Amino acid sequence: MGSRGSASSTLSALRGWRQRYPLFVWRYEENTSNYPGWHLSASPESAASVLELLGLMRTAAGPTQKALLISPPTPAVLAVPNNRRSTWLSPRRLELRCAKGAAVDPALWRLALHGDDLRLSFSAQELERLAAGIGDVGSGKGDYFIGSGKSALWFWWSIAGAPQP
Repeated sequence: MGSRGSASSTLSALRGWRQRYPLFVWRYEENTSNYPGWHLSASPESAASVLELLGLMRTAAGPTQKALLISPPTPAVLAVPNNRRSTWLSPRRLELRCAKGAAVDPALWRLALHGDDLRLSFSAQELERLAAGIGDVGSGKGDYFIGSGKSALWFWWSIAGAPQP
């Protein structure tokens, strides 16, 4: 099988990928000086599923995109960053858009709300940082972000995914 067949199978796998677990994404509407940008949390199973998707996006020859359904954060999810008194907003979907090619800025990282959907546009280089963040969430790590200002994406572990002492 040549590279064309391999590219075709990657695109087919990307189209066939299905989200199997909840993913939590939100932003705070208050106390934004301490908690700017967007926040992401996932169970270890959800993180592994998203990492599978990012792996498919990585190996695709050209640009890719996929929309993920977002679940509103639960009280347990909100307990991790401990900004419980602040109101929050959660999008309906997170649209991942990986841009590739010589004309793409390697530092491309942009989060923008479009109606009820949050669009994350990133370069192949930034895909690696996103995958590392998702991997950390799945391993019970976090409390850091990628990007800046309104395009910051914070990574928070889930209570279920936290390492046990």
